[in-house]
Amino acid sequence: MMRRTVLLSLVGAVAIAAGVAASVGGPARTQAANPDAEIRVVLISDSLCVAIANSVSPTPCFDLWRPASQQRLADIVTNGLPEAPPRNCPAKPLTPNDPPAHLEGASPSTDVCRLLPSDFAGLENLTGAQLHSQDPGNNNSAGPFQGLYVMAFLPDDGPVEFQTTKGKLIRPENGPTLTGAPAQRVVCNDPLIEDCNNDNKALKSLVVVPLGGYGAALGPGRVTVSQGLKSAAVDFTVVGEPKTIKIETFKSTITNGIVDIEGKRSIDPKDGVLTGPDECPLPTTLEGFTAALGRPDKTVLIGRILDSAGTQITQGWVYWSGTNVSDANKIGDVAQFGAPITPTVNLGSFGFGAPQVLCGTKGTGLVTVRATITQFVNGTLTTGLPVDSNALYDTFTLDFNVIGQVAKVTAVSDPPVVDCNGTNSAKVSATVLNEAGQPIANGQSVQFNVQALGIASPIVAKTGGGNGVASTTVTPLSPVGELRGVTVNITTIPSNTTAKPFSTSVRVDCSGAAAPPAAGAAAGAAAGAGAAAGAAKPAPTGIRGPDTGSGPAGAAGGLSWWPALALAAGAIALLGARFASKRG
Repeated sequence: MMRRTVLLSLVGAVAIAAGVAASVGGPARTQAANPDAEIRVVLISDSLCVAIANSVSPTPCFDLWRPASQQRLADIVTNGLPEAPPRNCPAKPLTPNDPPAHLEGASPSTDVCRLLPSDFAGLENLTGAQLHSQDPGNNNSAGPFQGLYVMAFLPDDGPVEFQTTKGKLIRPENGPTLTGAPAQRVVCNDPLIEDCNNDNKALKSLVVVPLGGYGAALGPGRVTVSQGLKSAAVDFTVVGEPKTIKIETFKSTITNGIVDIEGKRSIDPKDGVLTGPDECPLPTTLEGFTAALGRPDKTVLIGRILDSAGTQITQGWVYWSGTNVSDANKIGDVAQFGAPITPTVNLGSFGFGAPQVLCGTKGTGLVTVRATITQFVNGTLTTGLPVDSNALYDTFTLDFNVIGQVAKVTAVSDPPVVDCNGTNSAKVSATVLNEAGQPIANGQSVQFNVQALGIASPIVAKTGGGNGVASTTVTPLSPVGELRGVTVNITTIPSNTTAKPFSTSVRVDCSGAAAPPAAGAAAGAAAGAGAAAGAAKPAPTGIRGPDTGSGPAGAAGGLSWWPALALAAGAIALLGARFASKRG
């Protein structure tokens, strides 16, 4: 059960990375667009295949050179979670009188779709076209082949030749294990090899050959696939094995309050963990990660794994642990991760890294997050399914504060009086504090409602800059009769089910009206019991969070991929970011 829980939680990391890479561009793939007329070549990773597909049986990543595994993997990739029903569409008959072809070994009633490069495009993007130099190395038979799979989509069912300039290919036998001798050239024309014997199998258009590093020198490589007079090539890069790790994040302070309210689906009863949609799951979409960053009770972490040359690499595995924080299999006393183990993947222009979400749960206090390179995809740090037997051990830590929720809000207008001509405006700022008087974490939503003649833009803003301030621009319209100026009602929007809304108001008066009230109106009563108080904690050394919403801009610099993510998702705009890292 542990293995299944961990692997299912990894699907989110794979899905987000595939979506990001697709939206911002992955490695170049200059190949013909028509798979029926030209050869197409796709490279996918064994370990990332495991992350998305190995939570069910059969496990296609252990013998992907076999047609049944290829079909199963395509079903999982195109349909999402393994629980989704497999595709069922008729294959094209060879002649008008032929019945639809069926997948060998599958149910006689299961029709087979012809597999296309698009069936595996999401997985291809994840690898960043990288091959680890020492894989497969000490490959354990209990795990999948450690390297890349070269998937050749062919126009014909004749012999096909594979050649590589770096690393070695393995000619697969028709069996459960790889027994062929590694070589830089492999010719697939043996009756024992599916799809190369002119037998009109339904999946004749796809041949898969494993590619390993086998000690290859670092640098660019190329695989060429030829069939008759046609050929296609795909470039890859040989990188070193995982050696060092670091963590990058966006804010060092989050609020608490996320509790168990549902099961895996929002309609399910409580299940004792925080994996439900409205709790602390590892997001599976760009919008999901954007939403997590836009909340005060969550932040996103990126585990970066580097090789000996300092290159960010994919297909590394990060085991998450720490102090006052739990994995996804139990509810933490202070904080919790979205998943216990996540892989490093291609995030397009965002670089390569293992995404993670950190959530505030019950209490308050200092949380130390630890990211460690692991050789295993499930189980613990030292045991489980081996996917990277040559990875070196390294660990990295960062500190976070988990504080209490909203307990007070005040507001000011700058200036308090304007010439109300329908154009002039004032900046209205709300300062949101917890019961200990600490600024609320970045990402707290605040709603601004203008009474009578005036507008606010934006209507909902978020705290940012680490000072608990959210701001909007209020433009009073021309005064009519006694209506000189506007009242702005301000309310915090609860971030989770245990948080409460708090309100206040402020005036923006017109020139010539009565004197405005003193700046900084008192906080309104809560619309329910006050949130649990968070005792004051010393600010942790290290990370500085980004600005969120319309708060004041933070210091220059920061993570380059967050603005691209925000734009791609069409949601929160971060005006600035600054982070620092602390070696554990």
